[in-house]
Amino acid sequence: MPLMRLIFLFAALMPLAAVAEAPLDVTNLATLARGFPLPVLGYTQALTPGTGSMTAMLDVVNEFHANSSPDETIRIDGETQRLAVTWRRGFASGYEFGVELPFYFQNGGMLDDIVTGFHSAIGQSNTSRDRFPARKYAFRYERPNGSVLLDRQSGSDVIGDLSLYGGWQFQPDLVLRTQLKLPTGPASRLAGNGAASASVWADYAMPWFEKDSAFSGFLSGGTGYSLLGDVLRTQQERWILFGGGGLAWRATSSLRLLAQVYAHSKLYKESGFDLLAAAPLIVSVGLRWKLGSDTELQVSFIEDAFVSPAPDYAMRLGLNWRL
Repeated sequence: MPLMRLIFLFAALMPLAAVAEAPLDVTNLATLARGFPLPVLGYTQALTPGTGSMTAMLDVVNEFHANSSPDETIRIDGETQRLAVTWRRGFASGYEFGVELPFYFQNGGMLDDIVTGFHSAIGQSNTSRDRFPARKYAFRYERPNGSVLLDRQSGSDVIGDLSLYGGWQFQPDLVLRTQLKLPTGPASRLAGNGAASASVWADYAMPWFEKDSAFSGFLSGGTGYSLLGDVLRTQQERWILFGGGGLAWRATSSLRLLAQVYAHSKLYKESGFDLLAAAPLIVSVGLRWKLGSDTELQVSFIEDAFVSPAPDYAMRLGLNWRL
């Protein structure tokens, strides 16, 4: 039976599993995705008991989408500088706890011209960016009967949703994780959607690399559920699926190069626009560089391969300290 053969093959490969390198912190950074429990994937090792880490992550996120049809009109135009602080701690029996708090600085942005030029250079669509003035902040969504479901014309500096994390080292190469997102970010300023949400997932180190190989990788997947929030409430999806994978190359003892993908199911329904009712495929490349025995720098660039459901462009810069 093919299924039984697959199970036996999986069991045979388990002893060969290598611990994956720490991943790039990749997720969907779009403004309209903030209220959903979309976690960072790929941490296949829970922290050992008594150890901890602190991460400060700065994201620069540029978004643009404008479209109109007989049924609906939408314009998403803005830039966000996101600063998030994450604390993690390992406890007995392979358990881990963490907390993250983001801050959003929302504005018209400085990268519009750069993103437009980059997309033109690689032959990717600029989705009508040239029809609107650069460096403007505008989030508006209107249905054909004249009802305006979203209208935010000015940026703001605001705290986001607080996230609590838990993890359990179920197997040497497999961690089961959970996230609880609390609605501390005001939905009226697009810092969340005003409702709690939760997710569960698994991070698994690929077994296809030898233990001492310079290469490693991970596969992850899970599901999340959100209570009805205040942002596009009638079109919000309650259940979501998400997953991703990545490969890492240890170029030197202190430098690792990484490439990752991240995907999730659609976040909204009853729309003909990909921005709302399509599943993104997010691609990221970057590096992790050890600056010392307890300090590491992370740099990554994030693009949405499908243009609309996730930000056009995002850059992450992070520092991690072992505690």
